Amino acid sequence: MAAPCRDFPEPRESRARGPGLLQALWLTSLIAIGSLPSHFAAHDTVAASPFLTPHAPILIDGNGDFTGSNGVRGGTGTQADPYVIEGWAVDASSADGIAIRNTTAAFTIRNVSASGGGPLYDGLSLINVANGRVQEALASENAEGISVEGSKNITIIAGEFTSNLDTGILLRSSMNISVVGNRVTGNSAYGIFLLDADAARLSANNVSGNREGIHLSSSAGAVLIENRMENNTGFGLYSYYSVSIAMSNNTIASNGEIGAVLFASRNATLRANTFISDGLSISGDPIHYTSHSITPDNLVNGQPLRFYKNTTGLRIEGVPLGALIVANATNVTATNLEIAETDVAILFGYVSGVLIADNNLSGNYEGISLGYTTNAIIANNTVSRNIAQGINLGLSSSIEVVDNLLVENGYGLYLFRSTGIAVHGNNFAGNTVQADDHRGPENSWDAGYPEGGNYWSDYSGPDNCSGPDQDVCPSPDGIGDLPYAIDADSRDRYPLLPPNTRPVAAFTLEPLAGRTTTVFTVDASTSSDLEDPASSLQVRWDWENDGMWDTPWQLAKTAQHRYEDPGWYTIRLEIRDTRGLTDSTTHTVTVAAPPPEEENGGQSLALIAGSAAAAGAAAAFLLYWIRFRRRRP
Repeated sequence: MAAPCRDFPEPRESRARGPGLLQALWLTSLIAIGSLPSHFAAHDTVAASPFLTPHAPILIDGNGDFTGSNGVRGGTGTQADPYVIEGWAVDASSADGIAIRNTTAAFTIRNVSASGGGPLYDGLSLINVANGRVQEALASENAEGISVEGSKNITIIAGEFTSNLDTGILLRSSMNISVVGNRVTGNSAYGIFLLDADAARLSANNVSGNREGIHLSSSAGAVLIENRMENNTGFGLYSYYSVSIAMSNNTIASNGEIGAVLFASRNATLRANTFISDGLSISGDPIHYTSHSITPDNLVNGQPLRFYKNTTGLRIEGVPLGALIVANATNVTATNLEIAETDVAILFGYVSGVLIADNNLSGNYEGISLGYTTNAIIANNTVSRNIAQGINLGLSSSIEVVDNLLVENGYGLYLFRSTGIAVHGNNFAGNTVQADDHRGPENSWDAGYPEGGNYWSDYSGPDNCSGPDQDVCPSPDGIGDLPYAIDADSRDRYPLLPPNTRPVAAFTLEPLAGRTTTVFTVDASTSSDLEDPASSLQVRWDWENDGMWDTPWQLAKTAQHRYEDPGWYTIRLEIRDTRGLTDSTTHTVTVAAPPPEEENGGQSLALIAGSAAAAGAAAAFLLYWIRFRRRRP
């Protein structure tokens, strides 16, 4: 039976609180009728009033400790008239801020703050209690904001649990706990942690900016409605060995790892949840895949999350979807899908007979993830910019990975305890780790010679030789002469060199026309190649385009030539890249004969000058003779 209430002091802040009191009365009336209004969202939590009285840590151990000296300000301990602890600002630096243990009397803790507990003390601690309500509490910078252990019938509502060193709200070995309308942010470990806590109800909470949002471990019957789990650095929600979880109308957005994980959990129901730049991952035994009910009104970036189980002959081709999960199925085809900005774009578990081809999977946490899958072909997919693995094969066998483009993923291809995997014809470009294989000779990373292995953007080996042993030299064949090492016991014996494009020949001619005395200059420096620098291209020249090369192959790009006879000539340039591909181009040049005076040299000018001199002398003699005749009588 509850102990009678005695000598409770009047709450000092109740005398003149103005709008704060009205707000508190409004919220209290809502709590009394057992629900929040439909518009009450997770961010609408009510912080503790600034009009709080400092108080030393409060410890109540047993019903008899609900006294005024322990901070109780009213009530008789019944459901209709619970004990009330309110209006205190508790310094938790030396003990748990407000600790209640071993009680059955009804109580309410409201409008309090409990902060500064550091790594040793919790803001609020409820151990082995029942019939309690914590509302409008603020707890920050403690070990846990609030810890509930071995308790039942507890409600935590409209509080703020922020910046605690471990967990914002911890529920351990408890049942029938309601967590409603709280802001749980910035906690170093978990926002809300349920450990062996059954029949918990979490609704309208804002759980963001924590290391992990909501974690359920070995818990049953949890109901999650209209919570926001966003911008947590790890998972938004992680269910570990938990059963019968019901999730509806939650928003899971932009968490650092996977939005929601069902690990070895059973009988989860997911309906009408919204995933934004996030998604869902499932793992465990077959029952951990197939016991769930996941409806297509769960949306990933506005597109349906498609979940199929216990089926055969399934074909998913070119349909819009946000993510694809298939469990316990045979003969499944997934082609021409475009999936981006989710967690696992394509997730298969316990599937046999698979074709995954011609898909574009980019910007996800993982592109393709197969677990316990056999007899699969993964071909011609573009898998790029996925944070973790482009393709992840776990505990799977007899899979061919061929002709895929794997670009800028965390791991291009990751093989975990998988065997009989054949990998060839793929292009691995710019992945943080190109590939990793937990096995060794059980898997093959090439198709033998001459088909070869894969393209690796970080391969720098030579290609001078050919043959199964790459010992026929010189004879380049587009296959590296040295193996590409994947790890200590896995290698691609015949790494393919990147596709080589033909160089482009170009040159300038100066001048464009001249005479047989002109020296023409050609310059092939403007020639280019996608793979080789221009300085490594070799050139040669045919001055008359008669099929007879007039210069040998050389790296020098400029040359000079003078034509002895006038005429029209075509100059041909041929260039060659380092792998032997060539290209050629031509220019036409006009060569004219020199003018006559240049052709006869100085003799013509001398003749003209001599003739002129002789004519001048003759004219002078004639003039003299005429004058002489006139002077004679």
